[in-house]
Amino acid sequence: LKRMMEGKKGDEKIKTRKAPVSYKTPGLLPKEGEVKELKIYVDKKYETIIMPIFGVPVPFHIATIKNISSSKEGDYTYLRINFFHPGASIGRDEPRYTNPEATFLKEVTYRSTNIKEPGELTAPSSNLDTAFKLIKDIQKQYKMRE
Repeated sequence: LKRMMEGKKGDEKIKTRKAPVSYKTPGLLPKEGEVKELKIYVDKKYETIIMPIFGVPVPFHIATIKNISSSKEGDYTYLRINFFHPGASIGRDEPRYTNPEATFLKEVTYRSTNIKEPGELTAPSSNLDTAFKLIKDIQKQYKMRE
């Protein structure tokens, strides 16, 4: 009875969230053709999206992506990805970023044509459509697990 009145002791575990890391070493980066061709590649195993930024494939863990949207306007498809960044969640428990000198990406937008050139099997925008669906699926799986 005394133990119940005082409450639990020692059994309480505080959940600490680790910083999301896509790949521990550069050697783990996939050697897929899409990565080499600088297309958006979704790595389901590591829950990572590899995006070309200034001609370099850059991995982003799914936990860093706030939301994603896709839109078709005229002959083009747009894929917009918003990221979590310092100052984005005013008034809420803002995650602590370990490196105050770090540079953060707020959003990135990709544009691709819907027009299929002669000799192409699919329109270039099909990569954006596929990436959008895969990222949404991985986000759902990740949020259910958290």
